[in-house]
Amino acid sequence: MAVTDQERDVIERMYLEFPNIQSISDELGHSPVTIRRVLKDRGIIVSGSPGRPAQADLMEDAELEAIANAVREEKEPMQAIAARHHMSMNTLYKVLKSLGMTPRTQTKDHLEGAQLQKDVAIQMYKEGWAGWFIHERTGISGAALNKEIHKRGVQLRGRGGFGKVPLKDAEGKYVKGEGGEYVAVPSGTTRDPERAKEVLRRLHEEADRRRDRSGGGLAAAARPSGDDGEGGEDAE
Repeated sequence: MAVTDQERDVIERMYLEFPNIQSISDELGHSPVTIRRVLKDRGIIVSGSPGRPAQADLMEDAELEAIANAVREEKEPMQAIAARHHMSMNTLYKVLKSLGMTPRTQTKDHLEGAQLQKDVAIQMYKEGWAGWFIHERTGISGAALNKEIHKRGVQLRGRGGFGKVPLKDAEGKYVKGEGGEYVAVPSGTTRDPERAKEVLRRLHEEADRRRDRSGGGLAAAARPSGDDGEGGEDAE
């Protein structure tokens, strides 16, 4: 919704009387991004310092609107919003401050969801999975994982390797074994295509032997043709 000249005058007067962008936004029905742009156009708001503009000034209005809406809707954690816009939490808070928005606290559901992600990440660490794969499956960064490891008193793994990783077939899809679990191989295997092919061949041979003995089971699950390519939530 476009801002009329009369509304621009009202925005300026309201801000000079009570400099709170969010309250003006609530009263006039325009987004904080729009209110801030009007004030900047009139030279009332000067963000940042000489030679160092504020982060909000470097961003497109559409992205600022997306951030403001996501924070206002309260449907996802602040960490997820920051990650989606490729910024740190500190930068996100600075952007929200520029928009006159008070950062919300996380809801109980958000906190419980974040705790569950940490639980899964710790379990994967105990099982020996590589850090990059733990991050891929849970969204927990390496720094956050290390912090949680020390807080929970989990025994650190040795420095000799980077953990096990899921085996991929020739099409780049994760291979699953019996029970839907990922087939784990040493991390160095994925860096050597020939070695990966050899591991995959042996896996299929073993699956065939088990099928012959038991009449099915692992062979059907291990064949890459039956994989969906992503693994879904099975890892958790």
